[in-house]
Amino acid sequence: MNATSRGTFEHLSAFLTIFMFLQGLGAASAQPVDARPPAFSTAPAVGLSNVPLGKSLFHFYRFTPIADSKGGFPFQTFGLGSPSINSDAVIAYHARLTGGVEGIFTSKVLGNINTLVSSGSDPYNLGFSFDPSINGAGQVAFTGQQSLPDRVKTTPLRAQVGTQLIELVDSPFHLNFYQATHINDRGEVVSLVTREDGGHAVVVHGAPPLRSVIRAVAVDKPNTDMHRAIVVGSLNFQGPSMNNLGMVAFTGVKTDGHRGVFTGDSRGNFTQIVGDDNLFAGFGAVVLNESGSIDKVGMVLFQAFLQTGEPPREALFLWTTDGSHSFLTKVVDVGAKGALRLGGFAMDFQGQVAYELKFDDFGNSAVFRGPGGLFGRLVGTGDVLFGRTVSSAHIGREAINFKDQLAVRLVFTDGTEMIARGDPTTNFDVIDNAAFALQATTGSGSSVSVGTPVAMPPAYHTLSFDLKFLSGGGTLNVKLGDSVIKSIPAGELGVRRRIAIPLDLRGGAKGKSVAAATRLGSSSQLQFVLSGKPGLSAQISDVQIPGVFSENFRSESLSRWRIDRSGGGSASLTNASRFPIKIRMEAEKQAEKSGAYLVKVMMSSAEGLDVTTDIERPTLRLAGSPPRSTRDRTGKQVPDCEIPKSDHDTSNELVCQFEVRSLSAKNTDPTLTLEAATSFGWGITGSATVHLP
Repeated sequence: MNATSRGTFEHLSAFLTIFMFLQGLGAASAQPVDARPPAFSTAPAVGLSNVPLGKSLFHFYRFTPIADSKGGFPFQTFGLGSPSINSDAVIAYHARLTGGVEGIFTSKVLGNINTLVSSGSDPYNLGFSFDPSINGAGQVAFTGQQSLPDRVKTTPLRAQVGTQLIELVDSPFHLNFYQATHINDRGEVVSLVTREDGGHAVVVHGAPPLRSVIRAVAVDKPNTDMHRAIVVGSLNFQGPSMNNLGMVAFTGVKTDGHRGVFTGDSRGNFTQIVGDDNLFAGFGAVVLNESGSIDKVGMVLFQAFLQTGEPPREALFLWTTDGSHSFLTKVVDVGAKGALRLGGFAMDFQGQVAYELKFDDFGNSAVFRGPGGLFGRLVGTGDVLFGRTVSSAHIGREAINFKDQLAVRLVFTDGTEMIARGDPTTNFDVIDNAAFALQATTGSGSSVSVGTPVAMPPAYHTLSFDLKFLSGGGTLNVKLGDSVIKSIPAGELGVRRRIAIPLDLRGGAKGKSVAAATRLGSSSQLQFVLSGKPGLSAQISDVQIPGVFSENFRSESLSRWRIDRSGGGSASLTNASRFPIKIRMEAEKQAEKSGAYLVKVMMSSAEGLDVTTDIERPTLRLAGSPPRSTRDRTGKQVPDCEIPKSDHDTSNELVCQFEVRSLSAKNTDPTLTLEAATSFGWGITGSATVHLP
């Protein structure tokens, strides 16, 4: 031991002696194991609540690339984990470089890459944990693995840009394996560890400059070295969570066999938040809000396995307290969303939640917001961002920061991956007119089918629905029973169209629709079958058969729809609301030959949207009409749009020309609606009145 190490050890020993002495002055519930084990106190009585906490706003999330594997350089993949984001929007992530070197990196914008550690130049030749944790100061906690002659060693690490990599030490305990590290703003690191005697523990390493363990929170095997820790029967492998006051939350099984969600503070006081009962069968991962404490803010987000459902149904619950009463808010019931299981989840300081749902065993997943957030689904399987179709979207327990910005790992159907930041734009203009859709995608497979029974009396009907292909390379077949009544090839990407299909089911009529009706009688299966290359994606909404059937997909579930995912595809509900922008219009005299009016539309930028760069111009439609085309400098046909000259360096307007044939001279002041899509997944819309000369 060198002089520096000896001085550090003596300093830590003194600190631990004082710390343990102060712990001994705490409540009687913090007595050592060999005297009287610490005991859990019971949280205030819990009542179920459906009242949303914190904000309940309508969020449009704009996703921006932060690190990208497209092109294969410098990144090859981002592993299997999820990124973390701090209050300054710095994102920490695991990645493998093109040459095979593995490391932990931070970035704030695309191309700005800070390497904290890499297997190419550091002794951790077996790599690093996939889920690094970052705090407000930019300190990052993670684990590194190295191969030794007699064993594989796992070391907890703390790093920061511009400073030396710090190895955290086992002292004063003997610990073998670390996982699920989490760092708070003080620089303290909590981990789930394996002990030398085969037991497991939740331990906390001290803030800089300390490197050793300052306390053991919980153990699943009594040990005199950890006599201040609470003894439980077992600890869940998902790991603990810690807030800025040192409060730790974890889940496990007590020595009496009952499961629960628990918290422990730095003074050795422990509380059981919830336990197994007629609602809960068990618990999984847990997240504690970043600021405040249980007795002040009191927010614990946890994964629960419900007593009902086969296999055990998963749900996400938020526990909060006002000091005298506790409340449970169900954030999401996984089964009610048509999903298979819960993925990662995170919580901001106000109790707003981001969570991931996994829809099937093919890897299809999406990220949502809640509770009470009107937008719901943010990004996931089938969405098209930056010209690529999302195969899956993943988040971890530090995916959301104080500004509600998100850090997401996206996997695309072309095999590329991306670390992206989501920035929320809140808009109140669309709350009363929110639109929802069924988003179907082939995902990484070749097909998906969504169907529901419909009572179809023998009469003349019209089936109509809105359809928007997000990507091409296949077909949507509409089936009634066994018969395909309409086959629609993918085209006009990003454009919403109204599809109308006549159905003559009268007994004396001719055609295959009659054959279908004859075979099926008065009840038929209405099916939407999407098939084609991987990544084909479409949105279906506002399905109507007047007098027979109506579906606007506002329900929280797809309970009356059957999804066939055997082809590797997926389907889920999404918010298809369009972001509103301000537009102005001018019309010229009606053309004699075509009967069309030439309408000039001036679009204005808004918060979170730059109309000059963000709009995919080929998707523009005014009252259903595309923009006029012109030739660019290379001779290519492009939409006739221009950015008007401005006295400023940049203009915030886009002007496009349209020939609109659907107008009547009898209505000299019609209100027209403009729609388009953006490169990052939003739809936009604007309406204005135009005077026809």
